[in-house]
Amino acid sequence: MRRIIAWIFIGLLVLGLSGCGAATAGPEASSAPLPGVAGPLPEADPGWAEEYAAFVEKNYAALSESCYGAVAGVGFLDLDLDGTPELVLFDSGASASMGVQLFDIVDGAVTCVSASSVAVGQLFGGEHLSPLYVDTVYFEDFRLLQAEDGRRWFQVLSRNGAENFYYNELIRFSSQDGVLTLESVYYKRVVTDPVAGEEVSATYTVGGASADEAAFAQAEKAALAAGEDSGYEAVGAFLWSDKTFGDGYNGLMRMIQAAVAGYAPIE
Repeated sequence: MRRIIAWIFIGLLVLGLSGCGAATAGPEASSAPLPGVAGPLPEADPGWAEEYAAFVEKNYAALSESCYGAVAGVGFLDLDLDGTPELVLFDSGASASMGVQLFDIVDGAVTCVSASSVAVGQLFGGEHLSPLYVDTVYFEDFRLLQAEDGRRWFQVLSRNGAENFYYNELIRFSSQDGVLTLESVYYKRVVTDPVAGEEVSATYTVGGASADEAAFAQAEKAALAAGEDSGYEAVGAFLWSDKTFGDGYNGLMRMIQAAVAGYAPIE
């Protein structure tokens, strides 16, 4: 279960000192090459919107409870660039960042592939559930990048903190065997002394493997140079963005409808 976050660390997040990822340990190691898809994307699977809506409708009570009382945000993003979007749910946990749950359609069924909420992963995950998860604030935090050779990929800087630590993690998305896959590019966790206001220690990983500060800095630099932001803006519906959504089941289904209507396929 995610930790309650001290708002004092928002300033640190803005300064780029903090962030989010695996909370107590570095992410799993990955030697995967730079993900990316070149050229036009395949057409979306027909009926994807209906499948996701039916899943949320059927599991409304369990989703709401495991998202700390309510689903705060709903959106659709083609994070693995296979033509069909994934379902993105923000939970309503109280923190500087909100937890994100990612769902894909695998073999005709909706399954959770990443969950900040442990309960969501336990209820709706399976063999494709990643140990990596995302904590962030906005749908726009998911950025579509493009390399010079035309390859494109989504990535997000997952970030958060608590009273005595903060951390961040750059996560890239790709597809493996038709399933959305998460890869940790780099990760930093800093332990702090809240009384003295000082950093006590820092740990780093690069590609999931333990690293020192120099290797971490090199990975940050390489990630910045890998591609340019495409300018694609992800959109979604937050509970507070439209008073007509309302609370409860009907409110969530209205958010689903708004998110489907606002989804912009990537060309």
